[in-house]
Amino acid sequence: MRAWVATYFFLLFFCLRTPGLGLTIQIDYRYDVTGFFDHPDARAAIEAAARRWSRIINQPLAAVDVGDDEDDRRFVLRHPGTGELIEVSSASGVESDALVEAGASPADEYWGGIQIPADTFIVFVGSRDLDSLGLAGPLGGGTNFEEVFEEVDGLLNRGFNASPEFGNLTVIGGFASFDSDGEFEWHFNHLTTPEQKTVDFYSIALHELGHCFGLGATGVVEWEGLIEGDQYFGENALSAYRQDHENDLESLPVQGMVENRFDYHWKDGAIDSIIFPLGQPNYLSTVGRGGVQEVLMSATAYFAPGVPRHEVTNVDVGALKDLGWSVLEVDPPQDPPIELQISRDVAGEFILKFSSQLGKNYRIQTSLDSHQWNDVTPSILGKNEITTWLSGDPNFIDPNGLGAYKKAGFFRVVKD
Repeated sequence: MRAWVATYFFLLFFCLRTPGLGLTIQIDYRYDVTGFFDHPDARAAIEAAARRWSRIINQPLAAVDVGDDEDDRRFVLRHPGTGELIEVSSASGVESDALVEAGASPADEYWGGIQIPADTFIVFVGSRDLDSLGLAGPLGGGTNFEEVFEEVDGLLNRGFNASPEFGNLTVIGGFASFDSDGEFEWHFNHLTTPEQKTVDFYSIALHELGHCFGLGATGVVEWEGLIEGDQYFGENALSAYRQDHENDLESLPVQGMVENRFDYHWKDGAIDSIIFPLGQPNYLSTVGRGGVQEVLMSATAYFAPGVPRHEVTNVDVGALKDLGWSVLEVDPPQDPPIELQISRDVAGEFILKFSSQLGKNYRIQTSLDSHQWNDVTPSILGKNEITTWLSGDPNFIDPNGLGAYKKAGFFRVVKD
């Protein structure tokens, strides 16, 4: 930790390292047609929720690099901004689409290749008028040749559970839509306490991303296969509940039939669990470390104003394991602090310099009181050299606006 004091400006400068990411969850905004995520706090919150799941799930996934070939693979997603189901093809266009040649209908979008790095899971996000505050799920398999479904390391399976026969949970990624009708006011800043009449976006984002992994997801046979009647029998989730409550419960209730449809969420108000302590949870405004809250993937418990923030619980993580995901068992060791240098330019802006590693992600954070921190967006990718950042740079958005004209504040750098 290094401190620098000026006669009119006090700043605290230091570097932190969060527990390492296992699965990289890439948020894709291309279908945000309403501009919902133009709000910097909304974007920061969904990215923070993605990093939270990234620090829990350490499942390896094979890389995807497919082009316009004899199989022309496809996947299906529900457009987050319109609600329509759209089919995406790796072909360059209708003319070269092998599936069209075999008699299939044209895809809705042609990407001319689909590339996904190893250990990366893509979530397409946006907003529209919904009956609930959020709607999400995993991507679908699409219209494909049979061999595409059988590719263990292919687009749909990527080596997940080492066998495509495990079920129909695709591990390309997911989609998440958030309500935009204005009935409730969103509290976007995940680093501050939600106001009484607002809905905490971070809690909802965590919940919806959970659906993308198959938790409580309709049509995912891995999840449905663990349910008999309105009771869930997955052993890992049950084990987590038993440890939290020191009992021998034999099943966990799900919502069941609601208005002529089956709801696969945990039953509202019926299951409490301790916040999963690994992977650096956001405890602000929650029940706190060791406290018991309603499980994250219940149906509607916190879809209302004034409800405390919810986090991922032990039962939710146990359910991930029931679906076949590999999860964190211990927090990885932290690296030693990174030395951070500070100076000012002739205009009074602050210059931060720190050593960075190639391919690692670094976030500049600012605070007005050293307690509530906000991410400067976008983050910075390391380059195996001294990295420099300048306050006031128009290419970055600092919610606190620290720089030449601010009289007090704090900086820090976080390595993911």
